[in-house]
Amino acid sequence: MTDWKKYYRMIVRKKWIIILITVSFVSLASYVSLYMIVPQYQASTRLFVLINGRNSSNEITYEQLMSGQLFLKNYNELIMSRAVTSEVIKNLNLTGITDEELADRITVDLLPDSSMMLISVQHESPRTVVEIANEVSNVFIQKATEILMTSNVSLVDKAISTEKPVYPRPVLIIGFSLVAGIMLSLGLILVLVYLDDTIGHPEEVEKKTGIQVIGIIPDMKIR
Repeated sequence: MTDWKKYYRMIVRKKWIIILITVSFVSLASYVSLYMIVPQYQASTRLFVLINGRNSSNEITYEQLMSGQLFLKNYNELIMSRAVTSEVIKNLNLTGITDEELADRITVDLLPDSSMMLISVQHESPRTVVEIANEVSNVFIQKATEILMTSNVSLVDKAISTEKPVYPRPVLIIGFSLVAGIMLSLGLILVLVYLDDTIGHPEEVEKKTGIQVIGIIPDMKIR
């Protein structure tokens, strides 16, 4: 009997291992993603940074674009600074969160080849996350005027409420656990086949001894 047939027979015979491990993985992943992990909601605001000094054709040159990108990087550092986060915490009366923890919840994306930036915030409360995102943008615009002496930043889109969390994603987690359970159980079965040195079929006798099998004594159950 060829090796693949031996593996196939073992998989069919040990299919309960696949079912048991896969069901256990999926059940554990479902419980953890639905009941143990705190959902995280996200809200985003969009801001525009005005680039001065356009030419007569109202086009932005490469130098102006690079200068604007440098401004955006400086603004990124300002948004993450304590000057902004502490003001946001004070204005919204946020408790149980430090400046560093709030900064970790903020993500600033500089949109490529544009003068736009996206400020995203994550929080456990869908209502609070919108308030934080909008307040971060407002305080940032204020601090940019006070510290950087510039008023070329304007708010384009305010954050809006959402009831759909961005994390965890139960479907993705359960799907991954399903694949992981199947792969682990198949690997375990292959290990059992590799360690199994018993002879269960006539073909294996001929393969290992080189002697042709003349007859087989059937397994008879005595009543």
